[in-house]
Amino acid sequence: MIKLAIIDVDGTITDSSRRISESAITAIRMAQENGKIISLVSGNVIPVMYALQIYIGIRHEVFAENGGVMYYQNKIEKFFDREKTERFLDHVAGMSSVRGIFTNVWRYSSMAFEMEKADIEKVTAESVRWNLDLTDSSFSWHVLNKGQNKGFALRKLMEIHDLRGEEILVVGDSKNDISMFTEGVNRATMRNGDSELKNLSDYVSSKGDGESIPDIFHKFSLI
Repeated sequence: MIKLAIIDVDGTITDSSRRISESAITAIRMAQENGKIISLVSGNVIPVMYALQIYIGIRHEVFAENGGVMYYQNKIEKFFDREKTERFLDHVAGMSSVRGIFTNVWRYSSMAFEMEKADIEKVTAESVRWNLDLTDSSFSWHVLNKGQNKGFALRKLMEIHDLRGEEILVVGDSKNDISMFTEGVNRATMRNGDSELKNLSDYVSSKGDGESIPDIFHKFSLI
């Protein structure tokens, strides 16, 4: 039986324009009323995750920066540092089209940026040289410390709530969600999800974007 659902935000409870699906919000609230634990795990920043928690009505932990930071009950817990990722961003911005995005002012552990496709290979090679990881959320690029990913958030939530893999459902849409799609947990994506996630998933909804959440929750008996 599923006790915890870990859900990505952009492209998973939203559409491609980042507008939140009302049906996704309704499904999350219904699942919580059924006693399920719902956690949001995103590449976005703590202020955004705090607002989502408050206005959707999430009752448990939320993670920002691809698992690098957790917020719960007026406490921010930082698991990684931003010093190296910030230096990396400054470095690659001086040698490529890389430009940091506005929300970096609120980041605790990672940096987010945009770049032209022609620079992806060069910037990726630099991240390897710096022993850092790059991930593409489809909305922006993120440079992360080694070990910082949504799989880290998954393991932290398993520890906090003392749960086994078979009691957990993970839902995402893009490559930066892959680290959550580990063997042993229940995995789902949507019609427009990344092809690699579809190959890893136990269920692919026929619905797209945030409209898939009620369908996925019904499939796994959360609602």
